[in-house]
Amino acid sequence: MRKWKQEGWDISYIFDYALRCHASYVNNKSAPIPEGARPEIEKFLRRLGYRLVVRSLEHLATVRVGDELPLTVTWENIGVAPPYRDYRVAFRLTKRGGSTTRLLTFVSENSIRGWLPGPRTTESAVQVPAGTEPGE
Repeated sequence: MRKWKQEGWDISYIFDYALRCHASYVNNKSAPIPEGARPEIEKFLRRLGYRLVVRSLEHLATVRVGDELPLTVTWENIGVAPPYRDYRVAFRLTKRGGSTTRLLTFVSENSIRGWLPGPRTTESAVQVPAGTEPGE
């Protein structure tokens, strides 16, 4: 029997404490999962780390080739921890219907590193390059 269980510790309390401390990772050290603990462990793993959700995206209705398209994105980190890597927000423009011909991808200067749980808004602008075909 595990020491925490012998001493009367509640596994839910332990996991809730880890989540309050913005846990991102757990290492079970290859130990067997105690009898009856699997549902609590699965619940904990679903909440661990970060999850970024786009809540809204605002942009102009039209833009001309060569002009900038300003983008305002409202995000929410619905996880419990911030991302620790310097990943950049990127945008991909496609024609309506999802055609993959001539995809336009833009990487912004906005990094997601350190985004704590809760809402956040980013502002970006993408330059629509010459030669871009008109479309929706």
